[in-house]
Amino acid sequence: VLLTQSHAGADQYYVLKAAEGLRNGDYSAFQYDGYIAKYTNQIGLLFIEYLIGFIVGDYNYIFWQLLNVVMVVFTYKLFSDILALFNMPRLACLLAPVSGILFFPWTLYSVFIYGNVAGLFFAALSFKYALLFIGSSDEKCSVKYLLISGLAMMLSVMVKNNYLIFMIALIIYTVAEMLRRRNIQI
Repeated sequence: VLLTQSHAGADQYYVLKAAEGLRNGDYSAFQYDGYIAKYTNQIGLLFIEYLIGFIVGDYNYIFWQLLNVVMVVFTYKLFSDILALFNMPRLACLLAPVSGILFFPWTLYSVFIYGNVAGLFFAALSFKYALLFIGSSDEKCSVKYLLISGLAMMLSVMVKNNYLIFMIALIIYTVAEMLRRRNIQI
């Protein structure tokens, strides 16, 4: 990311511009022919960029790219954790991050500010905590796991609407697992 110094362009730029305009009272992106009015699927990402813009400033795409790098690394860690929750062998858990290093396209995707990296990170986080919720026998911990899972899935869908498919899959899996265990306290 630091070597490429890739600038935000196209949709990425327009969302950053809309967030900057929103902070400065310019609502033209929301008007009839404005970018956000045309592409309403960007509202969640716009909201997050709006909030974080107060901390890191306007058009700080390098911050977002570096944040994507961190999320790529932790996504593979979450994949490893999920495999461990399925009682996979230790070798399989170690191969998840190794395959991540070898799968170079996803690493290169960190220079884009489209929300794909953040969406996958939050979806994986949600899956991990949903699995912890399903396997938890402690009621106090299970509520905490469920709340973290729900918040993470909400953030995933917020940054990228495409992750609704993950939410649907997670709901179906959780219901099926609860029925299988005959634990219908939800």
